[in-house]
Amino acid sequence: MSVPDLAFAVGVAPSSAREIVRDLMGQGLVVRVGGARSPVRITSEGRHRLAGDGPEAARLGPLLRMLPCEAYRAMLRLMLAAVIARHHLRRRLPDAPWPSFVAVGGTGDGKTMLARTVCRLLGLSGASHIPVVSRLARGELVGRREQQAGREGWRVHRPALFAAPFVCLDEWDKAELDVQRAAMTLMQGDALVKLEGELVDVAPVLYATGNLSYQQLCVQMGEAYVGRAVVLDSRGLAGLLDNVDLAARDLLAPYALPRLRLDELVPPAEALPAIWFGWLRDALKGEPVPGCRLLTDRGRRLVRVEALALLPLGLAALYPVDTDPESRLAMATGQVLLDYLTVASTVDGHVAEEWTGLCSPVREWLRELGAAPIVGLPELASAAAERVRQAKVARQRRVARDAEDDELTRRRAMLVALCEEGWHAVDPRRTRTWPGPARIEAQGVRAVLGKLRRQAANAKTDQALADVTERTRAPLAEVDRLRALAAQHREQAATLRARAEEERRQAQAEKRSAHAIAAQHRRMAVAAARSDLTRVRARCRDLEKRLGRTTTRPGEAVPAALVELGAVQPRTVMHEAVTPLWPGQRAIARAIGRPEPLPRTRTERVTFLVDITGARYTAAELATWEAPGTKAALSAALAQLHAAEDHLVAVAGSPSRNARPQIGAATARRALPAGTML
Repeated sequence: MSVPDLAFAVGVAPSSAREIVRDLMGQGLVVRVGGARSPVRITSEGRHRLAGDGPEAARLGPLLRMLPCEAYRAMLRLMLAAVIARHHLRRRLPDAPWPSFVAVGGTGDGKTMLARTVCRLLGLSGASHIPVVSRLARGELVGRREQQAGREGWRVHRPALFAAPFVCLDEWDKAELDVQRAAMTLMQGDALVKLEGELVDVAPVLYATGNLSYQQLCVQMGEAYVGRAVVLDSRGLAGLLDNVDLAARDLLAPYALPRLRLDELVPPAEALPAIWFGWLRDALKGEPVPGCRLLTDRGRRLVRVEALALLPLGLAALYPVDTDPESRLAMATGQVLLDYLTVASTVDGHVAEEWTGLCSPVREWLRELGAAPIVGLPELASAAAERVRQAKVARQRRVARDAEDDELTRRRAMLVALCEEGWHAVDPRRTRTWPGPARIEAQGVRAVLGKLRRQAANAKTDQALADVTERTRAPLAEVDRLRALAAQHREQAATLRARAEEERRQAQAEKRSAHAIAAQHRRMAVAAARSDLTRVRARCRDLEKRLGRTTTRPGEAVPAALVELGAVQPRTVMHEAVTPLWPGQRAIARAIGRPEPLPRTRTERVTFLVDITGARYTAAELATWEAPGTKAALSAALAQLHAAEDHLVAVAGSPSRNARPQIGAATARRALPAGTML
């Protein structure tokens, strides 16, 4: 490898790479192939050192101490164990419930730092293996069908992420719903999935991050998927992550992390021995001490012992190979138990309060066994490059201290703070609800403030700082204007919402008032109908009683009684009557020579009795109760009263009369004129 290629690979300047090569050549680890500018190659001693089979094998302890808290150390150990176990055993155990990992919490808590640490240990590219899910399409996660070039038919396009040993789905909660569901199918942990009808091997261990709480995660993802993952909630680590930015800087610095070679870290067994599986299950599901449990009821419901039992297989591969496999699996099982409880304790309501005291014997046992996992050697250039980097940083700090005084530092910090405050104020996540033009202007102002912030941080003289300060005034004033505009927009939106809410309440009140008035009207109508029904039924019973009579008492005035009952009404009409000629009157008139006489007409009043159908009766036709005319008039009146009674029964909701006599149409029709319909 040439020196420029080495400089590019380790991320240093060419001059630093030449110093690293000279240092390694002095140790006999590399040699030049030809002259002074020729490429270098590794020696056998270098390969021996790189293989890590000697006593200098690096340990995991120093790396873990760089993390900000124990929960992050436990999460890193569990993810490394899952990666090793799945890399070697997924094809032998395709149906195993492989676990996934989820980290939730606030922004800047170091969740993505854990993923970058794993990628550095595995030698993976962070840009390729830590995708931002909101920028991906569904097919980039679970694959798609594509037509074969120059051929008929389709073939399954396998996503590149399927072949990686580890993938972090960053900002999973901000993706589209179909992309989230696609990611959830991968987080089920299946080693083989059916893609377009074809079984596809899924290699990576999935690790998802999101800026939400655990409760929101359960709602958005569902407990069925949450139970398949090991979940860390950074909100439960308040106060322990204040220096997470320093930890990230140290962890992700060049050559800070060793290289983990998966092919060389082989699990000592394909399955956890039954004795240790039972011990792990009893610890998580049972009572280690009578009456005391490590997990709450919710925690025992969500924990998947079968998935956790796969992790000791990978963690045991990190222990020294000279230890017998049974001891390595025992130590790894105890460490997995402690690590899982440490991570689960960040989620409220999963772990019992007394779990720390109950696990003290396990810690003592692991300490006596001396469990200290290894992670492999760093690259040959790591130590030398780290020394070069530290010397360069020290020189830069000395120059900075000599060039800057306290007042300049204070003014520069104030200006940087103002730029950062304005830069954060127009963050796209905060301007989502702003008007469209204001959001566009905010993006431009944010870019300007970011540039000015970097210039202010790099200002070395008073004049340079004054120039940056002068250029900063306009963007900061624009930020204030945009914030005022956004506040006004929010107030207007709040006013509109309040007005809509008031209109909605008024409409509801009017609706309730209308319902109350309608109900009152219905009650009044029912009360009136019941009162009318009482009167109508009284009349019906009276008429029915008269209709059933078959005899008439002497001297009883039936027509007058019918008029009083309302069955008939008297009506007087003017009638022209013709007086006929007496016999022989015309012959006499002809005999004496006079004109032939005509019949005389006269107008007289005639009184009839008319029922409700308009049929006319004479007093003689209604003289007795048993007369057909009387029956017809009573039947017509009863027919109308019965119809009114049925209507009032329906309105009042009263029961019908079962003993009410039926009025035949034939009885009433005898009194009706021809062509009248009942």
